[in-house]
This record gives sequence, structure tokens and C-alpha cells, in this order.
Amino acid sequence: MLHVLKIVVLSQNNEFSRNILNILKDSSQYMPASFLTVDFFANLEKYSAIVKESDIVILDLENIYDEFNTEMSLKLLTALNSEIIIITSAGVENRACAIKSLNQGAFHYFLLPVNESEVNAIIEKCSQYIDRFFDNYVMESSSHILEKKLDSISHLFNLRKLADSRFVLEKFFYMVIDSIISVIKCDKCSILFLDEKNGDILVQNNKNKRIYNRGPVTLNVIASKAPQIIENIEIDNRFKSIKKKMKYRTNSFLNVPIMIEGKLAAIVNVTDKSDKKEFSVEDLEKIRGICLHIQNFIIENKQDFDFFLSNDRNNIIKNINLEKAILKKTLTALDSELAAIKAELEARKNELGTLYSMGKILKTTFSISDLLKMIIEVIERTMECKRASVIWIDNSRGDILVKGRIGKSGREVEDLLVKKRGFVTNYILKEVRPLLYPSADFNADLPLYKNEFELHKNRGYKTNSFIAVPICVKNEVVAVINITDKNSGNAFDMEDLKKLEFIADQLSTTIENFKLSENLLEKERISKELEIAHRIQSKLLPKSAVEIPGLEVAVMNFSALEMGGDYYDFAKVSDRYYGICVGDVAGKGIPASLQMMILRTLFRHLSIEKIYPADVVKEINKNVINDLESNSFISFLYCVYDAEERKMILSNAGNCYPAHYSSVTDTVGSIEAPGLLLGVSADVNYGTASFELSPGDVIALYTDGIFDVVNYKKEMWGETNFLDALKKAAKLNGPEEIIEYIMRQITNFKGTEKQFDDMTLVVIKVK
Repeated sequence: MLHVLKIVVLSQNNEFSRNILNILKDSSQYMPASFLTVDFFANLEKYSAIVKESDIVILDLENIYDEFNTEMSLKLLTALNSEIIIITSAGVENRACAIKSLNQGAFHYFLLPVNESEVNAIIEKCSQYIDRFFDNYVMESSSHILEKKLDSISHLFNLRKLADSRFVLEKFFYMVIDSIISVIKCDKCSILFLDEKNGDILVQNNKNKRIYNRGPVTLNVIASKAPQIIENIEIDNRFKSIKKKMKYRTNSFLNVPIMIEGKLAAIVNVTDKSDKKEFSVEDLEKIRGICLHIQNFIIENKQDFDFFLSNDRNNIIKNINLEKAILKKTLTALDSELAAIKAELEARKNELGTLYSMGKILKTTFSISDLLKMIIEVIERTMECKRASVIWIDNSRGDILVKGRIGKSGREVEDLLVKKRGFVTNYILKEVRPLLYPSADFNADLPLYKNEFELHKNRGYKTNSFIAVPICVKNEVVAVINITDKNSGNAFDMEDLKKLEFIADQLSTTIENFKLSENLLEKERISKELEIAHRIQSKLLPKSAVEIPGLEVAVMNFSALEMGGDYYDFAKVSDRYYGICVGDVAGKGIPASLQMMILRTLFRHLSIEKIYPADVVKEINKNVINDLESNSFISFLYCVYDAEERKMILSNAGNCYPAHYSSVTDTVGSIEAPGLLLGVSADVNYGTASFELSPGDVIALYTDGIFDVVNYKKEMWGETNFLDALKKAAKLNGPEEIIEYIMRQITNFKGTEKQFDDMTLVVIKVK
């Protein structure tokens, strides 16, 4: 396989993605990448270049988000890349979803759990399909040659002079079958003419007979009205019974329909290829060309064809020997012409295959430098030259001769710093176009520079001809390819220039993809680091609330990013005093998380040394003042519960005021406790507030993320809604139910809007 398959894996389940990537990672023929489904389709414009360059998408339909629309998603992918192959997966109970995806353009599906052999088989099937598409592309690229050749031999099928000879039509079909067997190199060929009224006619082995029962292959072609290549009839459920009834030497079949005035008139069937291999797209195209002329011939001889289908053929003209000899001669000529076409197309395919061998290099290449070094050999072989080099343009540090030959001996060098740019490089950077010498470019406008292109033998060059072509990425020249010393000793021409430009275009796309891949890999690396840091941070926060005599405590913590800056913690100061704190570090991500870790260390240490909250907050402020950036700060609220007096004592450093629901008065309000943020000033004294508690009272400590929730109208939820929700929930059984109620209200308010700030909520209910 010349083509390296670029595969995109889309799933909401990381385990699914890892399983698929593990299956594909050991093959050098695949270049896989995985993405979260919701992120991929939400940012499809950003990922459109990946879709356009990819060959296969594996879409997990079992693990999808609620708003996912299968039909629309598949349409979006095929709109970006009409040639992309989509494979879907689903669980056994969700099989209908996967089957439905086939109607929306999917190529195949498999059932979960992931089975390595099944996935490899499907990918291999896709690979064969893509290879056939490439073969078909080569055929189509030379279609004008084929059309010209077929036009030149169209007289072979122009049998209008025999229109009065009805028997010639029958013998013509015999000769066509002989020709197909010769051209395709197979042992068996037949034509089945469909006749609902009298029974189908099977033409085979210079005989014809009526067939009154249609087999599964015939019915399949009638249903699809399309050519089909059956690679292995034994594993195709549609045709299990065929080989049991009839003896075939091979398992590969080829069927091509013949359409007359929009209706299916006949089916050409070919099997038992002489070399025992499977039939190819090339075989299919040959037969389709012949079928086209059979179709035209039948249309031009409609009456004779109707007579051929009829039961009354006893009065056929007997003297056909002359016509038969002519037909054999013409079909032999057709065979020779088709063989010549095949040789010409094969040469074109080999030429493109040589250029496509650059794709093989990508299987073992992981950097642009390595790619350019390895491509030199391909350039020298394709361009049939002795010297080729690539210069990487670097305006800041100096250009680099990535690889090339220098001096009389043609010594090969790599990564050589170019001290001074030559005229050729400067010319290409200025004009942004290739240079062929000698050519019309060297006219009267360039007389002063002609001497610079006289490639004398004392400089190691064997000829006086060269080509220089730029490699451009986004209209910027990033490298220059130079070649000289053609093997034949002749000068390079415009055909050589076109070949080298094609290579440069391929390299341009590849380099751009390399840069995109490097960016994606960097993002993936950062994502993995954040994931690890998030796990560490999660372990630092308490898994659950501590047991405090006379109180029930529950906590909710949500981080807007992988790592958050919100903090909460508990401390047992003594058997009488218990500490509860919440905090919010300005910012999000890794910096905020690191500051949170510092805050945690200080709190754990100071809370067991000092009883009064104001003393703890003041000491923490002194310690963090030197660790925070000038534009960073921390809000922090510390409460100490006195279990003997059932009283809450608190000190606040710029955090949201705690909320208190009184069961005695059935009212809710905020406990005002002002205080300066941590990290603003070293010399700060913090005040203290206290209040007594009664059974059924509820206290809520929280960060500003609770207030900052917005809906689609950009309205903020705010303190009023929060206090109202707390009052309604206060009479519920426990703090967990209170938190669930409040979070449900927040979710209903914001709808599908994204949460941009961390949220922490500690709810305390007095027993």
C-alpha cells in the first residue's frame, strides 16, 4: 500500500479511543489521532483541515452526548471531504443506531466491545477500497487516451452493414465473450439477456439456452443496477449457495450490467481468472468499455435484438462464415489495442506510484528535517539525476543545506549552515516561482547573471542545466529544491520541471500537516500534564466532610478547567473546636492550582496551632504575600465551630459572605464580615464575627462561582436567587439534598451555557 492511511477516532469514552489506538499503533501504514466527539464537532471549523486530509473516521455511537445528531454529523464530515470513509460502532443493544448510520453515508460498522481482529479486517477493507480508488484515478487521468483509442477502433462494433443478418447478432455475442476471456484472461464468461416474458437467455460457450430461475447474483445486480466485484464468494452471505451448486476454481466474480433506454437488458458475468487472483478495478473498466459498445450495437439493431429474444428463430440465415471471420479479425485487433492501452496506463500508474513513494517515508519520519533528507533519494530517482539538494530557509539563524552533494567528488553533506545565499535562492525568494536553466527565463532581462549559471566542470557539475523549485507553505517559501546533472547528460525540460513542481507541492502539504500535527501533539502533551495535575489536586482536597458533633456537613466542588483555584478544607483544632474554610485563588488552571496547594499547606499547619480564625487568616496572609504575583490574590473565609456553646466564629479575607438560615425566624440572610483579600498587603488585621446556632439552622460557605452563573440572555444568577434557593431547600432532610436542590436550580437557570468559573459550596446543617 503506497498510501499511509490517516485515521481520526471520535469518542466521548477515553477507553474506547485507547483501545482503537492500541490496535493501530503497531502498523506503520496508519497515522491515527483521537478527539472527544463533543469538542471535535463543536470546533469543526478548526479541525476542518484534519477532516480534508484524513482517509477514515471511526465514530463511536455508543458513547455520545445528548445533543448529538448522527445524521447531521455524518453530513458535516462528508461535506468537508466527500471521499472520506466513515466507520461507526455501537453496542449490541444499540445495533439499530449503527445500521441507521449506514443510510447516512457510513461505510461499515462494528459492535462493542472492541474486537482487534474485526477492527483490523474493516480497516483492511477500507485500505483495499482506497487502493482501488487510486487505481481508478490513474485510469480516469488517462481517460482521454482511452477515449481516443476506442474511437479509433469503434468501427469494430459498427455492424450496421449487417443489419439484415439477424444471425450475426447472436454470433457477435459469442465473439464478444471470446474477446472478454482473452482480454481479462479468465476461463469463464457469459452474458445473461433478461426476458421476463419468454425466460432469460444465457449465452455461454458458443451456445445459448433459456433460463427460467434467476440466481442470487442475478437478483443482486437487478436490484442494484450497478457493477459489482465479489472478492470472495465463500464469505459473502448473499451468495453462500452458489459454490455448492456449481464448480468454480476461484472465489472472485465480476458482474457488469448493460442498460438499454434506462432499463437493465443484460448482465455480463466473469469468473475463474487464469492467475487465480481477484478481479480488479482495471478488469472492470475494460469490460465496461466493451459493454458500452454492446449497448450501442443493440440500440442500433433493436429489431434484430427483439428477434434474438423471441422464440421464433428457425429461419435464421445460415451463411455467416464470412461475417464470423471478419468479426474474429476485428476482435483480435481490439485485443491488441486494449493491450496497448493497458501498457500505456501501466506506465502512467508507475510514474505516479514513484512520486507517491514519498508517502512511504512518512511511515518512519517524525520531523520535517528527516522528511527532507529522506526525500532526496526519491527526487534523484524520479528526476533521473545525480545531484539533488534541499535548502531550508531561516531568515534569523541562516539557511541550512539539509542534504546535498558538494564539490568535485560530490561529497554528501547534511545540516550544513549556508553562510551566504546565492543568486538562485535570492531569485526564488523574490519571485516565488521555479527556475529552469536553460529556458526562456534567461532572456535579455538577465544578461548580467548568465555567467552565474555556467556550471563548469571544475565545480563538480557534469552538465550545464539545473532546476530550482520553491516549497511554499501558506504563500511563504520555506525551502528550495535544486537538481542538476541529468543521468542522460541532456538538459532538463518543461516536463522535468512539472514533475519537480508536483513533488514540491506534495512536500508543501506534508510540511504543513507536520506543523499541524506538532501543534496537536503539543496540545495533547499539555492536556495529559493537566490531567495528571488534576488527579494530584483531587487527592489534596478532602474526599468528604469531617464528622463534627452536632453538625451535618456536605461539600460540592466543580472546576471550570482541568485544574481549578477553588479550595475547601476541614481541621479538628481540638475536641471542642472544628475549623471549616473555603477559598478562591484568582485565575484558573495550573498557576491557580499551585497557589491553592500553598494555601492548603499553610492552613493545615496554622489551624492546629491557633484557635481564633482572625489569627490564622492574618498569619496566612503574611506567608503568601511574597509568593503571589503582583496581579494575583486569594479570597479566603475561615469559620471555627464551638461545639460546647453551639456557636460559629469566622474571619473573612475578601470571600463571599456566608449565608445563614434561621429555623427560629424562618429567614435567610448573609453574615456580613468584611476583610481585605490575602496577598494585597502584609500589615493587615482581620476582624471576627460570630453567631449562635439552633437546631435546624443551615449555614452555606461558598465561592463567587455560585453567583457568576449566566444564562443565554447573559443574566447573572446572583445572590438573591441563591438565598431564595437556600431558604426553600433548608427544610430538606440533610445537607446533601440541599446541595442537590441548589445545583438543580443553577442548572435550570444556565441551560446549555458553559460554566466559566470554579464553584465550591459547603452546606452545614445543625442537628
